Order: sequence, then C-alpha cells, then structure tokens
Amino acid sequence: MTTSSIMDFVYWLGTSAGIMTVLSLLTERVPWFQALTSKTKQIIMVVIAVALPELVFVLLNFVPVETWALLEPHFQAIWVGLATLITVLASEAVHAADKRVMAAMNK
Repeated sequence: MTTSSIMDFVYWLGTSAGIMTVLSLLTERVPWFQALTSKTKQIIMVVIAVALPELVFVLLNFVPVETWALLEPHFQAIWVGLATLITVLASEAVHAADKRVMAAMNK
C-alpha cells in the first residue's frame, strides 16, 4: 500500500485491503478478541466489514479540509516511523529465514 496523505490512508482503510488488514490485526493480535466465542468473533467481523467503509465515507465527506490539513504533519511523522518499523521487521524475518536455510544446507 502506498499513501501520500492522511486522506489517502483513510480512503484505503475503507477498501477491501484496508478492511482485511484491520480484521487480521484484530484476529491475530488482540487478546480480548481471541478470547471470544467463534460466533461473537464472526458478528464483530461482519460489523467491522460493514461499518468501516461507512465510517470512511463519513470522515472523508464531513470532516472539514482544514482538520485534515492540521492532522497531515502528524500523520506523515507517524507514517515514517511505521515504515521504518515494517522495514526492520521484514529485515529480521529475512535474516531468520536465511539462518534456517543455511542451517538446513549445512546438515
């Protein structure tokens, strides 16, 4: 996903890719969600899948442009930090995989 502004990011959150990212993070990383029953998880996931695009519509159409302009520098700073974190995590994953491959080759 590439984004150049907070509005692009908010728009992306309302797409299938954005919704699936939110749902994946929720289902994989949030302990209280994992503790729920299967049926409750399904209901929450459906609600998010329907509500998130509607929330994005409301935000993009009813939040004043001036508000987005005020938030933009903060978004850019956070985005750089997240991009750096993602790069570090990806590098660590590649390094770990490489170690396993090299260990397997040396057996």
